[in-house]
Amino acid sequence: MHKTYRLKRILFIDLFLLLFTTSAAAQGDMISYLLSLAKGQGKIIWCAKPVNKVLADPAVPDSVKSRLHLALEIRRFAFDSLLLTENRNYTTYYDQQNKPLLWVVTACEKYALRPKTWKFPITGAVSYKGFFTRDAAEQEERDLQAQGYDTRIREVNAWSTLGKLRDPILSSMLDGSEGDLANVLIHELSHGTVFIPGDTEESENLANFIGDKGAYLFLASKYGVNSPQYRQYKNEQEDYEMLARAMLQGATRLDSLYHAIAPLPDEEKELHKTTMILRILSGLNDVPFHDPQAFAGLRNPKKIPNNALFINFLQYNNKQDKYAMEYETLAGGDLKRFIQILIDRYR
Repeated sequence: MHKTYRLKRILFIDLFLLLFTTSAAAQGDMISYLLSLAKGQGKIIWCAKPVNKVLADPAVPDSVKSRLHLALEIRRFAFDSLLLTENRNYTTYYDQQNKPLLWVVTACEKYALRPKTWKFPITGAVSYKGFFTRDAAEQEERDLQAQGYDTRIREVNAWSTLGKLRDPILSSMLDGSEGDLANVLIHELSHGTVFIPGDTEESENLANFIGDKGAYLFLASKYGVNSPQYRQYKNEQEDYEMLARAMLQGATRLDSLYHAIAPLPDEEKELHKTTMILRILSGLNDVPFHDPQAFAGLRNPKKIPNNALFINFLQYNNKQDKYAMEYETLAGGDLKRFIQILIDRYR
């Protein structure tokens, strides 16, 4: 179960809900869409309970209370030790009753790694679209497929409203390891500090980097670098980094292929594309993951994925080497200092 959660967490999407927008740019279908988001988000905010009341409730299991205490520690660490902007996020708790809350649709051209984007007020162009009902997500996917796009729907368990609303701790966030929880909370909180409107790739890569490094620092501070919690997270993180590296290399191969086969008819393009994707996924079986069962669903997929999967990895991971270099050369390996550099850069 943990690895399933891990992959879900890694691919989580930060849905920037535009509840305060009355711009003329939002018309027709856009207004309907924004209202559906407002309804879904409003229900969650309305039903979320203050964490202190949940902790005082004798009916709440101790296992949940323990995780909530940990979430509050992580939140405090992010503000006090990492210089992230303090807000009211993660001071409430929403019990999902083991039900998914949010689905996200990603779309990409069939024979080019160019994502479809949706332009919203405030946030600019965003390369994903979130829905609070599965039916609505599936309808969007059908519409995009009819337009000739590769598509992907995935369930996600975290999003950010950039500190505009009081984002709750979701019960699904508590299912993973201590490192997972630290990563997802620090990632999401970082969006309220550093966010580049109109640039999904830059924003998500930054948040990924801060979440990854911040989780290591929190675990080292609370448990120590030789603790089981730290070692578990390190193994999980190294597994994901190996996966991301393989998928980014695969994306490069696909991009080269698409340029080479551009003159061919679509039937031949599709054959070349499918062959390449299967070759890339087969190569994952040679990656020396710490967990032999890691990412089994990708390594042996029931359904052959398409370009939308590779776009997800590009959006979240293709700038990690750049930030790792800046982290060392500009900030001397000091995450708090690096975050201040980013604040000054994107202010």
